[in-house]
Amino acid sequence: MQIKLLIGFIICTILIVLNIGYFKIFPEDFHLFSWPITVNIFTFFLYWFDKRQSTKNSIRIPNVIMYILAIFGGIFGTLMGMYCFRHKTKKIVYILNMWVILILYGIAYYG
Repeated sequence: MQIKLLIGFIICTILIVLNIGYFKIFPEDFHLFSWPITVNIFTFFLYWFDKRQSTKNSIRIPNVIMYILAIFGGIFGTLMGMYCFRHKTKKIVYILNMWVILILYGIAYYG
């Protein structure tokens, strides 16, 4: 799990650097690039937090929040968080719902 966590943090760091660089070059279009990166990074760390809470038997993030974040642009952070932290990977319905969201994104983008 440590190597997956490291890879996830490296990807998030690269995205943050790209986000800052894009803002420096194209400040007028920053919002077009910033939202997807920000929501995906936030979602990724939210999965880390929820996994940590689950191991402590503490207060958890409701699934509806995870679904909302995935629908509003955090699908890649969701999938990365699920597989980096092995979180919610045994819940077949949850996994299928996330893949449906990803497929709908693909249809919306290419269709």
